[in-house]
Amino acid sequence: MALETDDETLRLLQNLSPELLPAALQNHLESLRSSTDLALPLDLPEGLDDITKLRRGREETAMRALEVVRITVAVLPDDKAGGALASGLSRICSTLSDVEGEERVWEAGLQAILGILRNGMSAI
Repeated sequence: MALETDDETLRLLQNLSPELLPAALQNHLESLRSSTDLALPLDLPEGLDDITKLRRGREETAMRALEVVRITVAVLPDDKAGGALASGLSRICSTLSDVEGEERVWEAGLQAILGILRNGMSAI
């Protein structure tokens, strides 16, 4: 039987391995805190200085953390989705505020969060 939607696939993964999404979020948050194992965007131009690469890596990792929260909320029942959204966004915001000198990441994170609240989960 073929799965008809991405949400069905995500729900199946959640049922098979419920620790997968929390572990992915935790890994992204640890990467942001330590500035190690950051995700770099696929469209990163060559020749950038290390400071710019670090900033772009933090931005990309923060956006991936938001995506994990979005997926988590999508696979949960409605009565648990709101709490998971609030908890995930709170953890991301807390982590971003702890990263020294990363006001730009903080601003990008807030813009993404506001987009979610204004337009629903499809905003990211």
